[in-house]
Amino acid sequence: MYPLMKNSWRIPAVIPARAGSKGIAGKNLRSLGGRPLIAHAISNAKAARRISRVVVSTDSPEIAALARSRGAETPFLRPPELAGDESPMLGVVEHAFRALAGEAGAPPALALLQPTSPFLRPETIDRAVESFESCGAPLLVAVSRVRQHPSWMLVRRGEALRPFLAGTPPRRQDLEELFIPCGALYLYRRSYLERLAEAAPDADRGDGPGEGSAWIEVGWPESLDIDEPPDLDLAAWVIERGLAVRESPRP
Repeated sequence: MYPLMKNSWRIPAVIPARAGSKGIAGKNLRSLGGRPLIAHAISNAKAARRISRVVVSTDSPEIAALARSRGAETPFLRPPELAGDESPMLGVVEHAFRALAGEAGAPPALALLQPTSPFLRPETIDRAVESFESCGAPLLVAVSRVRQHPSWMLVRRGEALRPFLAGTPPRRQDLEELFIPCGALYLYRRSYLERLAEAAPDADRGDGPGEGSAWIEVGWPESLDIDEPPDLDLAAWVIERGLAVRESPRP
């Protein structure tokens, strides 16, 4: 561990955990390694030195009660319009930001930590906040390397499969490095969220990183996202094998 600089950021983290889930029923309360899934994210966030408070955004009183028992705060319940399958995550972030700003003043930034990424390490969260504080970007996103390169992918055209990309696929060693948001962590600067709050209701807000966004690479199993039942089985195997303690990639 390392000491914090005198003027360094400590920002709130929001963990979104709605009651519904398409892939795994009651996903956020499912047991993983003897603890509810969401408990892993709460524990990781509370151990991060750059996180000032851990807030769970949920529409479920049951999840809220569990979150409080694990040391998180639940100062509000998420409204139904932000708790559906199609609800944009950025709307959830905006809602949490407004609630926290009205309660204790707007923080300089806000972290979004997904409960479906139970292996995101406190050290990675701290590195992300440190990088974000100094870089000036409006948004920072956690990414992982693409393992299945699109140069080798096929697309269906009628009854045939055709190369997804035109041209002869390059040699594996010549493939350009590609990355994809893994969903584990997003950081939003206050000015970015304030601009969104002032935008017209029908404005295209988007949900992902855009031009000028910063990024931090996370390796496996930190990047593991639990979306379907096999992912939960894989996460249990990671815990059984002690693989969750591996170091993250360094910039």
